[in-house]
Parts: sequence; C-alpha cells; structure tokens
Amino acid sequence: MFSVASAILDLAPFIIDALNITLKLKVKYSIDSPTGKWTSRLGNVIAMDYKNITPIIESAFKKNLINILDEASSEEESAT
Repeated sequence: MFSVASAILDLAPFIIDALNITLKLKVKYSIDSPTGKWTSRLGNVIAMDYKNITPIIESAFKKNLINILDEASSEEESAT
C-alpha cells in the first residue's frame, strides 16, 4: 500500500541534495552607502526582490532533483 509519509521519507535524501544550489549571478548595480536602509556594520549586503529569485531557485531545484533522480535510477539499473 502506498503511503505519502513513506514516499516523502524515501525521497528526503534526494530532496535535500537537490536543495544544494549553486548560482552564478551578475551584479546589476551597486551602491556606495545604504542610506539608512540597513546598518553599515553589516558590511557587504545583497538585496534582491523575492519575485526575481523565487523562479530562479525553483528552476535550479527542479534541474538538480531531476539530475539526482536520473543518476539514482541509472545506478539502480546498472546494479541489476
């Protein structure tokens, strides 16, 4: 019998691996002073609109998960 909880536990290691995301991003512009938006004690700060980063992370996660599951499937096939 199929159990959602069991399926999630089986997939958890693959999902965790897929969340290890590396992105190459380009700095569009920089500012010299935070002008009160955040304390200068933070040092270098990256600000990005969540509307822009969400689809980027979602796409990277999906690609990673597909690659990881494909690799696992290939390894399982070669073992049999």
